[in-house]
Amino acid sequence: FNSLSSNPLKCFNEFYYLEGGNLTTLDVLSIPSDKTVINDYQFAGLKVSDIEFHSGITSIGKYAFAYVSGMEYFSYNLKLDITEGMFAYSEIEEFTINSEINEIGKYAFRYASITTLNINSHIEKVCELAFANLYEIKDFSMDMVDIFERDVFKETYFEEIVFNHGINEWLDI
Repeated sequence: FNSLSSNPLKCFNEFYYLEGGNLTTLDVLSIPSDKTVINDYQFAGLKVSDIEFHSGITSIGKYAFAYVSGMEYFSYNLKLDITEGMFAYSEIEEFTINSEINEIGKYAFRYASITTLNINSHIEKVCELAFANLYEIKDFSMDMVDIFERDVFKETYFEEIVFNHGINEWLDI
């Protein structure tokens, strides 16, 4: 990001930008089209109602959106893996993954405050503790997964869990 208007200023978990000479709270984070890499922890603690990604993003770092809050619904449509701790400790009521990705990384959603999680695609591997400690989860559905590593759902209790097309291998539940 090259300027304050395209690079929000973070202060006490709120992001601000200049608008007409005034500092304004950022409600929606729209990743600029020239920004192709999101670094480790870059938007950790972000408080916004939505994040808009573009298809040119090539890499997302660890814990990039950890501790995110303020979103009722979020739809992940990138064809990039969910990295280690990417949404850990986040407060997003309903989270949906609609794109084909290979992997959901270790600790990806650990301790997140999510009530509904829908994964509408085939995932090759879900790493250890990816969905651990989800204390507010009620509904979880997943299309198809090839491999679940150990302790994926450690200390997570569901009202309903659905695997639409099955699981190929579950390592040490």
